[in-house]
Amino acid sequence: MSGSNGGPKPSVLIIGIDGATFDLIKPWAEDGKLPTFKRLLDEGVHGELESVIPPITPPAWTSFMTGMNPGKHGLFNFIEHDPHDQSIRYTNASSRRVPTVWSLLSRMGRRVGIVNVPMTYPPEEVNGFCISGLDTPDESSRFVYPDGLRRELEQAVGKIYLDHRHLGYMTTDDKRDSVLEDLVRIENRRTEMAEYLITRHPTDVMMLVYTATDTVQHFFWHYMDPTHPFYDPCGAEKYRDAVLDIHRMIDANIARLLALVPQETVVIVVSDHGGGPVSKQVIRLNQCLEELGVLAYKRGWNGGGSRSIHRLTRRMDDYLRGMLSPNQKARLARIFPNLRARWESYASSAAMIDWEKTQAYCLEFLSFPSEIWINIEGRSPHGRVKPGAEYEAVVESLIRRLYALKDGETGRSLIRRIYRKEEIYQGPYLDLAPDLILSWWEDGAFQVQKSVPGSGQPSVSDGTRETGASAASWSGTHRLHGVLLMKGGPLRRAATLSKAHITDVAPTLLHLMGVPVPPEMDGSVLLEAFEDTFTRSCRVQYGSEGAPEHAVNGNGNGNGNGAAYTAAESEKIKERLKGLGYIE
Repeated sequence: MSGSNGGPKPSVLIIGIDGATFDLIKPWAEDGKLPTFKRLLDEGVHGELESVIPPITPPAWTSFMTGMNPGKHGLFNFIEHDPHDQSIRYTNASSRRVPTVWSLLSRMGRRVGIVNVPMTYPPEEVNGFCISGLDTPDESSRFVYPDGLRRELEQAVGKIYLDHRHLGYMTTDDKRDSVLEDLVRIENRRTEMAEYLITRHPTDVMMLVYTATDTVQHFFWHYMDPTHPFYDPCGAEKYRDAVLDIHRMIDANIARLLALVPQETVVIVVSDHGGGPVSKQVIRLNQCLEELGVLAYKRGWNGGGSRSIHRLTRRMDDYLRGMLSPNQKARLARIFPNLRARWESYASSAAMIDWEKTQAYCLEFLSFPSEIWINIEGRSPHGRVKPGAEYEAVVESLIRRLYALKDGETGRSLIRRIYRKEEIYQGPYLDLAPDLILSWWEDGAFQVQKSVPGSGQPSVSDGTRETGASAASWSGTHRLHGVLLMKGGPLRRAATLSKAHITDVAPTLLHLMGVPVPPEMDGSVLLEAFEDTFTRSCRVQYGSEGAPEHAVNGNGNGNGNGAAYTAAESEKIKERLKGLGYIE
């Protein structure tokens, strides 16, 4: 294949590094441990990149790809919640309601190549190729477009690896060693694929995402940081450099790609969010809401028998998921259509809630449940809060009382910021958002663990007193600010951006490619990143040329029916997210 405009390819190479943070990269680059990052910092323009709220993978990468906030693209989390029946479904690219930058570039005749970008399954039929990322169910899925490219790649470089699927609680050194080896093997293979594609399938814009950084930070941060509340000095003797070693590997892989592309290629390195250590403070949010009088559990659910049923359900859930294949689970779902939803309701504690007596609740399904829904009349069959004045009163009272929760050591507010959805989202899909979002991502903030009513566990506690798997699942978590580095072409050298948001990258890319920026995009072209001569001679163009008609009120893949997973695929995605630690 050849590019649409002739000449060396690609014009733009985008390298995504999931969870990357300057808190780690800059010191290591200055110390000579990350020479490629040092080169990018010295030769280009860089700045912290503010993510979406909350800073998690699905809405962040989707906002990166669309230039829009979740209120416009409609993808807020790993799951979509239906308050009508308290059901959930897993999100993927077909949960997105607006076109991606890849679609816009394709429609304007530019060739694009996408490798392992999260939230791109099913793969888009772009002018080029797309190999979907995190939301791919498994290796048997059709995750490569066009058909035939997968076989070609596997014949040329070997098997296409998806992200590591069975992390769980790494309780032995053998397990940790195996995971670290797999992370290196997977990322090296992605680089080999990218080298082949750049050479044999040239594009105008090529993007590859590395994910090992996020994974290693989640599970190994407490070995490298002596100030970490869960610091493990014994484990540190072996794994102190685990996070650094993964960054070194990524640094070397980026160097391989830079050596392959033309000197004039614009290189953009971007992350979806940052990273940092978890806090030791723990909130069990539904228990807290019960204590505040806005959530009620069904009669009997606070007793020991109910706790035993709940624990048994969770254990059986884990056991059955290990024993049954995805196809067997799918068959059960077809035979008993309501079984899966009811079972997950029990496993996630939703069945404990007395909805007719509940004003507010947290959907305790994810590993970091920190979003509060108001049980609004009309949104749920058992909604009891009237829209309007009563809703406002409940929200304002709840915010005030949640801010009153104190850190037991410092005496300051445990929750630094509570966002109402109207503060952070705008657009036609605002109703899909939770009503309140609590800022767990700030330094020294809090963790959220699932509530077990009647267990005797306090709703707010010091997590360092926890024992077992719940105390050691993740030691690193997300931060609001990721990284952005850009070099080459008309970009400035050794310069620092004053401000950048993740929605700014898509319009900046379109401007670089000479494509009009759709006015619906929330992001702005990062003009301060360019040399003055370029900004004077190349004015930003706005318009919807090439944009699909459903640019702001339809699905970017032409499918407005929500997440396109079969029952078997849903089981595979659940197992995958569980293995990565995103759900319990």
